Amino acid sequence: MHQIDIQNINAQDLELITRFLPHSLKPVEQLIGLKKTLCLVREFGGQVFVIPKSEHGPGAARFAEIAEVIGVRETLLLGQYFGADDFYVPRCAQLSLALRDRNLTQEFDELLKSMGALRAANHLARRHGMTARQVEMIVNGKGGARSPYQRSGAKARGSAPATSPKKYDTASLNDAWR
Repeated sequence: MHQIDIQNINAQDLELITRFLPHSLKPVEQLIGLKKTLCLVREFGGQVFVIPKSEHGPGAARFAEIAEVIGVRETLLLGQYFGADDFYVPRCAQLSLALRDRNLTQEFDELLKSMGALRAANHLARRHGMTARQVEMIVNGKGGARSPYQRSGAKARGSAPATSPKKYDTASLNDAWR
């Protein structure tokens, strides 16, 4: 959940969060609010533990750990609601991927203002530890209308306009390297 500024959630973020937040976190969100829920996911995503009902006793160390992230009041609320049951904090991988894809697409579109699509895809691939092919798939919406190997609105050699769906073409990539 590192790709979102939790303190400054905008309308686009909120739409993605609403769409991809797991249903198991809905009661948590209702109890402690969206921002604190996202903090919980960012810090403890993928973990299972019991949320102590009080800050004293055998679970004091765990209580302090959680309270440091979301606050004492909110930790008490979760402890009362979930009792002594194991509590799983989802990683929210789909949400993280949706945020990453949206941000990558925005970066790609911004880079197209100053460089070619192939160069932009390669730049983003290096920057994000991905392949240029992965960048292509993301900015195309998993096979969408625009190939990162051609400028928006430009016509590839011997092909249809950029607005028509076009799969990745190794020949056009090789042409770009010449």
